[in-house]
Amino acid sequence: MNDIVVCPKCGFRFSRSYSRITMCNGCPHSIGHCANVKCPRCEHEFSPFDRQHPPFKE
Repeated sequence: MNDIVVCPKCGFRFSRSYSRITMCNGCPHSIGHCANVKCPRCEHEFSPFDRQHPPFKE
């Protein structure tokens, strides 16, 4: 499984695991099954399943 995503707002490439560890700390939704990812650079939160702005690098 590819863990690298690209932020649709700033273009920063980062690991989805790294984002979860650093950006989701303290978020009440992180306990459940939140599908969103938050960019460590610009803090833009987005869905990795958005077909209009696909964040996965193929």
